[in-house]
Amino acid sequence: MKKRFSLRSFTEMLLQKCFRVEIARSAARSAERRWLNVSGLSLSSGGTICINKADFFPSSFRIEFKTKVVYVDPVEMEGSDAADYILITHNHPDHFSLEEVMRLSREDTIVIGPGSIAEYFPPEKMHVLKPGSKIMFPDFNLEAVHAYNLKPVFLWIKPHQSGDACLGYVMEANGIRIYHSGDTDSIPELSTIGKIDVALLAVGGDKLTMGPESAASIVHAMRPTYTVPMHYSTGKGIAERFRELAGDVTCVEMME
Repeated sequence: MKKRFSLRSFTEMLLQKCFRVEIARSAARSAERRWLNVSGLSLSSGGTICINKADFFPSSFRIEFKTKVVYVDPVEMEGSDAADYILITHNHPDHFSLEEVMRLSREDTIVIGPGSIAEYFPPEKMHVLKPGSKIMFPDFNLEAVHAYNLKPVFLWIKPHQSGDACLGYVMEANGIRIYHSGDTDSIPELSTIGKIDVALLAVGGDKLTMGPESAASIVHAMRPTYTVPMHYSTGKGIAERFRELAGDVTCVEMME
């Protein structure tokens, strides 16, 4: 049977071609593991990776509180500590590595993410979320929030569409609220997130996420105690520009 042509299928084909990337650990990755410790909660980054041979600081983090370990978008992470929870923002290869999820999982690990990755996991292994979904685990609370692009990167194509295929997350543990933006522009829904203690914020721009200027406007409005810039090409002064624009309303932690 001949496959029926549709604008949506053509767009998806173009997106696959546009975002076909090779991911590897970067030789520029710091040998020293960077940590942020806040009120009994410990956060470390995955360190610099290579995307098509260009150095890039991704959205990969490990969060530990009490005896629980949470990974967000683990790609080329250091170490092999098994996860209690793995959060995936969306299915682009710099955010979702099935091999890495499997490596960091044990039998009782819970995977959380959008429906676009559900096909890879049995229903009892995964919680599928949409923006506005909330889950209360015994150890922490989790809310999925909107993450999407406002402008197309090419013709009509937006890498991250408005809807439920791409998520951000607000986590609360030990009385600390952590916001992981996923890949998003400065969108109206961010004004409803509320008080944040630690913001993990995409700043790379290039019509894929917020750039330094719009990300700085977000922290001026949100006023998190700590902000970690992420999802940017290194060596171009992008994170440094963000830190300059953020000023003294937040403590900017560079975790390359």
